[in-house]
Amino acid sequence: MQTALQKKVAQVLAEVERSERGIAGYAKDGHHFLVEREEDSDRFYIMVTHPCGSNSYDGWWPKDGTHETLEAAVAEAIEGACLLDERAQAQQKGPAS
Repeated sequence: MQTALQKKVAQVLAEVERSERGIAGYAKDGHHFLVEREEDSDRFYIMVTHPCGSNSYDGWWPKDGTHETLEAAVAEAIEGACLLDERAQAQQKGPAS
């Protein structure tokens, strides 16, 4: 069973254009995603723009130099831009202890 985050990642990947280095384009919810791997590096530049034009996420990821996948970078973009609703965020964290 997919988590809410995994479903949102799959949705974004299906809705925006893919290139050799990443993705760029508008998701159906109106957010613009730019997730591109830096040339000769393992880092991604991530920018998520809200439909009103403000930046919801703008930065380099990962900070520690680990090698991550495009899917992981899109998940970071979604979480960092707070695009999961509260119920989906709670589901991601699991049951309360």
